[in-house]
Amino acid sequence: MLIIASILFGLIFGSFIGSTVYRLAYNKSLLTPRSYCPHCHRTILWYYNIPFFSYIWLKAKTKCCNSSISIFYPFIEVSTVIIFSINIFLFQNIDLILMSFLSVILIIIFFTDYYYFLIHDVLVAIFLLFTIIALFYFQLNPFNVSFLSAVLCSLISMFIIWSIGRMHLFLRKTEGLGVGDVKLIGVISLWTGFAYLPILIIISSILAIFHILMTSKLFIQKEQFVAVKSPFGSYLSLTLLTLIYLSQW
Repeated sequence: MLIIASILFGLIFGSFIGSTVYRLAYNKSLLTPRSYCPHCHRTILWYYNIPFFSYIWLKAKTKCCNSSISIFYPFIEVSTVIIFSINIFLFQNIDLILMSFLSVILIIIFFTDYYYFLIHDVLVAIFLLFTIIALFYFQLNPFNVSFLSAVLCSLISMFIIWSIGRMHLFLRKTEGLGVGDVKLIGVISLWTGFAYLPILIIISSILAIFHILMTSKLFIQKEQFVAVKSPFGSYLSLTLLTLIYLSQW
């Protein structure tokens, strides 16, 4: 039953996440209109909008105009199923609900930054509010961080990332770390505290550098390589979720 529940809720929330990522990226309302085809803008009928299965059934083609459906959507849905399955395995009761909500926030941040290099202020604000409630009211505190330590770590981490970003801008004349990254690590470091902050930054940086190196293989000219970007916020989110999971083993 737990496996079935994780698949069902994972697909439902994965579909919601896919829609939210797209709408945030293009600054559209999250509530209206109903799901529509991005090619011809017709409303998608509910039986053509079943998470993952509609993609398989329609053979990755829209029913309304026979255009290609991006693999982006089923990939998010399957990823969410996997993460929800891990949550059910590691957590129970209120912690399970809180971790599921946290996972949804982090997945949205991961994909909006990965595909659109966007960390939306509203999303960061929701993340901050949830973090305060989860950490200090419900005591979902995987790294046993005190309130004072969390606040100090948040301020120091924001200053570090902001300083690195300004240094990169001064030396390379391009923005290396955006304000969204600064705000995001300020919230994430509330979770990690000082003990896990270095691990968070090191792992996220390694992943970001690896992303740049792999992406640069697609470019030949040096000036194109310099322009390659890396979604640092995506890797901060992924690393936080991974560290929380590892703390439960």
